[in-house]
This record gives sequence, structure tokens and C-alpha cells, in this order.
Amino acid sequence: MSSLRFSWLIFAFCLAVTSFAESKLPRGVEVLQRLGYGALAKGGDGGEIVWVTNLNDSGPGSLRAVLALRKPRIVKFKVGGTIQLKDRLLVQSGRVTIDGLSAAAYGGITVQGGLAFSKCEDVIVGHIRSRGGYDTMGLYGCRRVLIDHVSTAWAIDENTDVWGSHEVTLAWCIIAEGLAEGHEKGPHSMGSLQAGGSTRVTTHHCLFTGNLDRNPMIAGPTEKPEFPLGDHRFDVINNVVYNYWNSSKFTGYTRINFIGNFFRPGPDSSLGKPEINIIPKHTEWEGVKMEPQVFCRGNIGPRRMSADADELALVMIYGKANKQSKYGLYGPEARQYIALKPFAGPKPKAQPAEMAYQQVLEQAGAWPRDEVDQRFIREVREKKGKIGRVGPRWRKIYEEFQKKKREKK
Repeated sequence: MSSLRFSWLIFAFCLAVTSFAESKLPRGVEVLQRLGYGALAKGGDGGEIVWVTNLNDSGPGSLRAVLALRKPRIVKFKVGGTIQLKDRLLVQSGRVTIDGLSAAAYGGITVQGGLAFSKCEDVIVGHIRSRGGYDTMGLYGCRRVLIDHVSTAWAIDENTDVWGSHEVTLAWCIIAEGLAEGHEKGPHSMGSLQAGGSTRVTTHHCLFTGNLDRNPMIAGPTEKPEFPLGDHRFDVINNVVYNYWNSSKFTGYTRINFIGNFFRPGPDSSLGKPEINIIPKHTEWEGVKMEPQVFCRGNIGPRRMSADADELALVMIYGKANKQSKYGLYGPEARQYIALKPFAGPKPKAQPAEMAYQQVLEQAGAWPRDEVDQRFIREVREKKGKIGRVGPRWRKIYEEFQKKKREKK
């Protein structure tokens, strides 16, 4: 066989594999949608294409090595599989795009051990599975970030942590099964925390599944803010939350559009816990009440199952001591936390919650989906699964942890 013919056969084989992988992708997932507050993230646009050629923790051709470069770069893959990290992969130079979809023909890429960005500007991450580690996906002091079709799971602290970061979009992500064990504060299992002075964050079309709490939690300042109060805006639109104990929680000075989200209780959910939890701190700064305000529209859940039902049926406003709970709205004290019209900003156009539910299950997460993500989707459809991988046993874990704390005193 001539070398020319052999080369052509190799090319045809690679093309067939790539075409097969692409044929498995739902329509539209290969197109990066630049929506929300992170829409202006440049990533590595215009920079050098750099290749990951092996699954090593470090060294030439590794993901760690190409992310350590300090220049605009677009990271692509000539390999697929799991990168088992020896310690967290911390990125400290922005102007980077991680194109996980380039590994589709090889089955995609999983990073095991935690992926974090510190003080980076202009970051785009797409179609990566990041699992395990303290925070599975962390943004710390970053600006202009777009996280699109990323699958996170099994974090000790937060699956997705947005801390002190600005102009961020989390889109079409799977945020799943935060671990119930291993945290120094006891049983944890958290979805996403957006706090630490973070401003202007959009979360849309994400699946939160099997997390005990923070689906998501947004916390603004309760005293003198580091950034203008007008920047503390957040959009939470068209997400699906499944098998939760505590669901979405808001506290501190925040202005939130909470629109078209779909709540689906699972085997470990408590119907005694409303889906939208507003937690006043009762603090002021220069005469301004440092409290959340939430605009609610079109959300569906066990207490609001149709579009003509009370918009606020899913809301709980905690009492002054955060112990006595108030369900629904009672008088002016409660009304101050509810916005009557949406807050301005570059929010994505919302779909009806039922339509978003179907689309999120069809498209969310890194592609091609591996067995783990397929399981998450299957469990949502079939109403199966466990919180934090342990299910109701998290209560026993919590009780044992509290007992040990008392014994130490």
C-alpha cells in the first residue's frame, strides 16, 4: 500500500470518528452562546492554538502546562479521557479559552481533582468535566468569565464557586452531587455559592441535582461594600433544580432576577422547605438597608405547578432571628424583599419553565456525555438518585459530627 493511500485512509478514519462524535451532539451545543453578564469574555480570541497531547498531571503537553502559559491562547485536545490531578489545577493567567469539545472524538475530557482560576480576566471554558477536589470549579477574583456546558460534581465544598468575581456567566452546566462527607464543618453537599463581593453574575439553563443546599446561594454585602451597590445584580434564569433539601438562597444586598426556573423534588427532598429562600440580615450602611430584593416570575415547583398560580407561592422569608419562618408575604416588612418589576441588565430571554426543563435535560453539561452525566439526567427523569451520594444518611452523618463536636468541648 502506498504511503499516500495509507495517509488518506488514516484521514478518512479520523474524519469518520469525528463525524460520529459530532452526530451524537444535540443541535446547537457546539455553538458558544455569549449571553448574560459574561458575554463580553474574550477568552483566548485571536491567540495561539495550543494542544494538550497527554493526560499527565504536569509536564510538556499536559493541561497544566498549557494553562500556565502567560499569553492569549486557545486550548485544544488531541487526547481524551481523565486527567487525574495530584493537586488542584490553579490558573493564574487569563485570556484563555479551553475548548473541551475538541476532545469529542476521543470521548471528551474529565479533570479529576479541582480546576480553579485566580485573578484571571477573559476566560472561556467549554465542554469540560471537572469532578472532585475541594471546590470542583472555582473562580476567585476573576472578571469576564463564560463557563459553558461544563459538568461539575463531587466537590467537598462547592461544586461551582464564584468568589469575588465579576461579569460571569454560568450556562448549560451540570452541577451535581456535592459530597456530604469530608468537609471540616460537617455534612455539606453544596451546589453553587456566588459571594465574596461577586457582582453581575448570570446563571442560566443549568441543572442542579443531588445537592443538599445552595442551588444556588447568592450572598451580597451586609456592610460597607467594596463595589457600587448597583453592580450587585444577578440573573438566575431557566435552571432546573432536582432532589434538593434547601434550594435557592439569597442574602445581603443583592438584586436578583429569578425567572422561569423549574424545581423537581426527588427522593431526598423535603416538601417542608420552600424553593426560594430570602434571608434578611437586618443591617444598614449609610442609611441603605443591606437586604436582598428578588423579582420572581414564571417559576414552577411543587407549590406552584401552573402559570396562573401565585408567583410567590415558592418563597419563604426568614424571620428576624433566622429561626422563625414566614411563609408567603405578610405586610410591608415582607414586601420590601420582593421586586415588582425585573432589574435591568443583559439577561437572556427567558423561556417557560416547562420548556427550559426539557431543553436543560437534552443539552446541559459537557458533550459527549459520559456515563456519569447520563446517570444524572436519567435520575432526574425517573425521580431517582441521592443527595451527596449518600441520600437520607446525610442526617445521620450530621448528627454524628455534632456529637463529636460536643465531646471535644
